[in-house]
Amino acid sequence: VAADQSIVVFLTERSDGLDPEDFFRSDDYTLQGRGEDDRRTNIVLEEVLDALGEFQARPYVVLRLHPKNHRDEFAAYEGEIDRLSQDEPVLDLVYAADLIVGLTTILLSEAALLGRPVLSVVPRKKEKAWLLDPPKGRIACITNRKDIPAAIRAAI
Repeated sequence: VAADQSIVVFLTERSDGLDPEDFFRSDDYTLQGRGEDDRRTNIVLEEVLDALGEFQARPYVVLRLHPKNHRDEFAAYEGEIDRLSQDEPVLDLVYAADLIVGLTTILLSEAALLGRPVLSVVPRKKEKAWLLDPPKGRIACITNRKDIPAAIRAAI
């Protein structure tokens, strides 16, 4: 990473769960991604990557996989990711980052508790309730595409 380059870490999540329909595109999504993928995490990743593509000085982008994710789930984004992280100690990665972006993963809350700059991006307003805010402050949560670049700029 260049000395003057910001590091943005995107935390993935599984696009499934107790209610699988909650993890795929629906009519109440406020984020659309690029329209090719219906998985929740991939839609948000596309929105964040597109926002980062607007920056004059593009940050170094690390994609941190959830322990149950597989590399092939994100193969379509290899050309837009500088590093794929899966096995490294996650707290080392969190401390090295200038910004940690995620959806509602507990790691986002843990990073905020450690005092790191974090940003939650979710595709539906009701998902803000899924986010566990740390005891000292709230995690900024974005649900609108046009707000993502400004929120990233403010954080880094």
